[in-house]
Amino acid sequence: MTAEQVVLIVEPDVSFALEVTTELESRGIHVERVARGDAVLEALAISAPDLVILDLVLSRMDGRTVLRELREHPATANIPIVALGRAVGDSLRDEAFALGADAYFDRPIAPTELCARVMERLERQMAMRTPSRKDIITGVLNRAAAVEDAWALIAGDGLEGILLIDTDGITKVREAAGWASAEYVLVEVARRLRAVAPEEVRVARWEGDTFVLLVPRSSRFDPEGISESCIEVVARGDFRAPDGVEYPVSISCGWAQADADAYLATLMNVARRRVFRAQEQGGNRFDMGESTIDDAPVRTYTVLVAEDDPVAATLVEHHLLSEGFSVRRYGDGASALAGAIEHRPDLVLLDVKMPIMDGFEALERLRATPAVARIPIMMLTGLGNDSDLVRAFDLGADDYMVKPFSPPELAARIRRLLRRG
Repeated sequence: MTAEQVVLIVEPDVSFALEVTTELESRGIHVERVARGDAVLEALAISAPDLVILDLVLSRMDGRTVLRELREHPATANIPIVALGRAVGDSLRDEAFALGADAYFDRPIAPTELCARVMERLERQMAMRTPSRKDIITGVLNRAAAVEDAWALIAGDGLEGILLIDTDGITKVREAAGWASAEYVLVEVARRLRAVAPEEVRVARWEGDTFVLLVPRSSRFDPEGISESCIEVVARGDFRAPDGVEYPVSISCGWAQADADAYLATLMNVARRRVFRAQEQGGNRFDMGESTIDDAPVRTYTVLVAEDDPVAATLVEHHLLSEGFSVRRYGDGASALAGAIEHRPDLVLLDVKMPIMDGFEALERLRATPAVARIPIMMLTGLGNDSDLVRAFDLGADDYMVKPFSPPELAARIRRLLRRG
């Protein structure tokens, strides 16, 4: 191990960060520390570390947002990221891996144990200094390679568009047979996609169960034709996992057409909306849209927004309406609880700090009311501290977002929860 290796630790707990720093420096590693999510990109602009330890509970910018941005930027897409979360079930761990974390550990974890795991990864990295463009599980291109190739095509005006493909049913395989069987199924899905994709079309694993096809302008195939070929080959037969059980798997495809002003993040947002529309219509569907109006959900989903800040509530409402959702607004927890019971929305957004009844009490009462107990609930909080987030999950929240947040990310999270439901 050489002293040239650098670890960036993103950790609001100063005591824990110092213990980890001391342990790693005793082993010859240089450590940089930041405490806030919005400071990560500034730190990376100065120097690129060999590994990042990232707490997912951060102030000013949510750790999951940081993780996503690191994976979508070519300069940081290959950096190993060790994510730290809280023992509130498997959802946070699953999302961390889906967003591109290389490892995940629940808090509390002893600094010595964490450092031992970090050292193992640094040693492996030293032995594999040549960066790989292949996903180690499926064998297709990895996310870093997809980002690099997409930007190269965009810069040269050579990108026709992107086809985003979600593998439906993998969650059920994972729950029934475990991660190994689910990954085995994904390997087979990737193999079938690669087999039917034209040679000039680049197939990559974007995140978790999602693949992306980069279609260059030189391709002789139209997006609908490529989608039909992908759907046909995946639907050809069930997938037999190592446990001997055959699992039915389908895919949902969303197309985003590139133009002269194409931006990768924008293309991905458009494609995600269209994947969601395809999933609403059942498995093995394709949606290419013709305008942003066509990206609205097939049916109108109602989102209940409980937020006492009128400015914040108006911004959220405006964006959700533009995404095709119907919105019901309430300014306190008590009226939001009554509104949810009366109108049965498809999803509830609860601010933590509200008058009359705060978000925690409203959450607890919603989960205790049989008629609305299974409605997906997302907490909106400007606090971002451990105890509030753990309490929210303990009371039954499905997800949370720390203010300020990105409106497109909020809409994407809502679509993911609606899809799960």
